[in-house]
Amino acid sequence: MKKITITLLLLSMTVLSGCFGGDEEVIPLQNGYKTGEFQINTPEGWEIFTKNYFTSDIPKNTELILRSKKKDEVFIANINVTRNIVADDISSEDYAKKLLQSSSILFLNFKKINEKKINQNGYLVAYQGKQKAGDPLLEFIQHVVVKDKKIFIATLAYNPADDEQVKKEAAEIISSLTAIP
Repeated sequence: MKKITITLLLLSMTVLSGCFGGDEEVIPLQNGYKTGEFQINTPEGWEIFTKNYFTSDIPKNTELILRSKKKDEVFIANINVTRNIVADDISSEDYAKKLLQSSSILFLNFKKINEKKINQNGYLVAYQGKQKAGDPLLEFIQHVVVKDKKIFIATLAYNPADDEQVKKEAAEIISSLTAIP
C-alpha cells in the first residue's frame, strides 16, 4: 500500500515539472497551512507532513502531504501539494488539461469524471484509473492554481468506496488551495 501511495505521489509530479524551488517552511494555521506562496485548509482528522518529515524518495517540488486518519483496507486517502515553475505563461485550465492528458496515458482503465473552473484562478480535473492490472481502481482530483509562472497542484487520491465523510473532507481541502497574491 505504501508503494502505491508513493508511486501515485510521484506520478502527480511527472508532467511539466520545471525548476523546483522554495525551501520555505509551511506555517500551521488554526484550520490549515500557509506559506508565502500558497494556502490550503485542513480539517481535524488529517495527518499533516511537511518537508521536515519527507524522505529522499519524495520529489523536491512537494510542499505538503496530508493523509486521512481514517484507515481503509485498500488505500488511505491522501493529498499532496506540489509547486512547479514553468518557463512560459500557462493558464490553470491548460495546465490541468495537460495533467489529464498525461494521466490518460499513464493509467489503465482511465476514465475522466469531471473538469471545471473553480475559484477565481483554479481549474479542477477528476478521473479514475489504476497503475497495474492487479491494483485497485482509484479516483483522483487535481486542483491547479497558477500564479505568474508558478503552478500549485493539490492532488487527491482515494478509494471510490471510501467513507463518505473522508471524501467530503478531501474535496473541501482540495478546493481550498489558493495562491497568495
